[in-house]
Amino acid sequence: MLFTGGRFDLGETSYASLFAMERTFRLFAVERSGTVWDSRFVRAREGIAPDRSVLSFMLDGWLRVRGPAPRSIEAPAAIVTTKAALEGIAGDSGFSLVSGGTPLRTLQLTVAAADLLVPTPALVAPLPISAALVEAARSVVAAYDTDPGPPIAAFFDRCAAEGILRPGLGRTIVPREPQRIQRVWNGLSASTTFGALGSHQDIGVNAGFSTRQVSRVFEEIRGCFGLDWQGWRVLTNDLRLRLAVLLLSADTLTIADVARAAGYGSTNALALAFRRAGLPAPSSVRLEIRRDEDPCLPLTAAPSR
Repeated sequence: MLFTGGRFDLGETSYASLFAMERTFRLFAVERSGTVWDSRFVRAREGIAPDRSVLSFMLDGWLRVRGPAPRSIEAPAAIVTTKAALEGIAGDSGFSLVSGGTPLRTLQLTVAAADLLVPTPALVAPLPISAALVEAARSVVAAYDTDPGPPIAAFFDRCAAEGILRPGLGRTIVPREPQRIQRVWNGLSASTTFGALGSHQDIGVNAGFSTRQVSRVFEEIRGCFGLDWQGWRVLTNDLRLRLAVLLLSADTLTIADVARAAGYGSTNALALAFRRAGLPAPSSVRLEIRRDEDPCLPLTAAPSR
C-alpha cells in the first residue's frame, strides 16, 4: 500500500488529509475547517472507470445534495455513489455536492463495484451505518500522520461485518511495496507542498533517481494500481484547481492568498487557469459558493443498526 498525508494551516483555515492507494481500493480522508467544498466547480475528469463505486462517510459536518432528489445530511452519515457521478461527469443530471462544517471530517473509499455488497445508485443514496463503523472510520481519518495500515484493515473488517464490503478486502493490503516504488513514492511525498505536487526532477532528487527513472517507475505504479489519469501535468493542474476552489470559500483568505496557496504566481495566473478550465472567474466562484443555498429537503442521519 502507498500512502501520504499531512496537515497545513492558513490562519483560521486548516486542512489535514490522508491518501492511501492499493490495487483494490483508493482511500481519501480529510479533516478541514473554514472551507466549503462545492462540486459544481469541479472540472470533469475524463477516463473514469465506469465500474467504480464510492462510499463516503460524513463523520463531522454537513453535506447538501443538489439534483433530482435534493437533501441535507448531518453527520454521522454515509452515502453511496459512483465514481463517475462524484467526479462531475454525471451528464445533465444537475447532481452536485456541497460540504462543510467546523470541523468537517470525511472518509471516501473507492472500490470496484463487485467488491461493494450494497446497491450502487445512479447518483447518490444514503447508507445505514452503525456507531462501531463510525468509530472505525474516525480511526482512519486520525491516522494522517502515522501508519494508516492497521486502522484501514480494521475499517475494512468492520465494513465486511456489516455486509457493506466483500470479506477479506483488508487482507489484500501489501505491507511494503518494492523498493523502487517505495522510494519514488517517498520522494513524491517529500516534494509535495500544500499547493502542488513536486516535479519529476524534485522527486528524483529526493528518491536518488534520475528523472527518466522516476517516469519509468510512475508508469509502473500507474499500471500496477490501475490509475485512470491523463498524465502528470494534467493531474497537477487538476489538484491545484480543486484546491483553489476550496480555498475561495474561506472568509479569511483574499483571492491573492488563494492564488499563492494553490501554487499560482498571481491572481491573473489563477484567473487564466480558471478560464482555461471552463470555470467562472475566481471572484464569481467565491460569490456563488457563499450565496445562500436554496432550501433542501430535510433528511435525518441514516439510522444506526
